[in-house]
Amino acid sequence: MKWQAGDYASYLANLLEGETQSVFLSLNLEDISDYQSVKKTVLRRFGWDKNGFKSKFFSAKPSLDEDFATYINRVACYFSRWLELAQVSDFDSLSFLILREIAPAVRCRIRGLYKGLFSYVLV
Repeated sequence: MKWQAGDYASYLANLLEGETQSVFLSLNLEDISDYQSVKKTVLRRFGWDKNGFKSKFFSAKPSLDEDFATYINRVACYFSRWLELAQVSDFDSLSFLILREIAPAVRCRIRGLYKGLFSYVLV
């Protein structure tokens, strides 16, 4: 038996429990019957979207019972999934993504550098 794509959301609804079911039931009627909308909402709620993987990548720390190779593999998976969901497919896109991430930190450091430089010159 082959399922029709239009029926995915209703099949999924019967399997959901707990908080996932609450997220599903909070959707409006139009979205509740659209599988892609349900999927996107549930993934976002539990941090399995682009921003969630970005956050997991930047905040990842090794657990006490995790060896280095396992930790690196886990962080690499977060990074790969973040790039995939951010639709990064070439070096230029990757460069833009990285520069966009470091820009706020660089701006803050440059401001601090200028303050220090001007206070030194004015003294």
